[in-house]
Amino acid sequence: MKEKSKKRRAEKENVAETPPAYLETTIFLFSFIVYGSTCYRTLPGGDSAELVTASIELGVAHPPGYPLLMILLHVWLSPLIYLIEAPEYITFAASLFNSFIASLVAVRLYSLTLKITSSWRAA
Repeated sequence: MKEKSKKRRAEKENVAETPPAYLETTIFLFSFIVYGSTCYRTLPGGDSAELVTASIELGVAHPPGYPLLMILLHVWLSPLIYLIEAPEYITFAASLFNSFIASLVAVRLYSLTLKITSSWRAA
């Protein structure tokens, strides 16, 4: 009798510890909405102008140059540059790309925390 109640309790604990299937999608959407709503619509100060220009030209901004960012941002901006020809939206699209990457990082951070703690509530 006691063994059955222990098994049931263990099953309930295991069921309670599995994260909801939609949690990662919710984390991504929430963080993308927050980051996307606070994006620059125009060119911000600092290195941003240099990085956007370097990604369009596939150049090197300055050491270290961020080569992976330059290539990915160029691929992301290519439809705006070559197909739509809308230069006024290039900086906003670059900011949205950074928001997209940051949202992916938030989901990955959640999944790593979930593996370390083995509890989705703690993650």
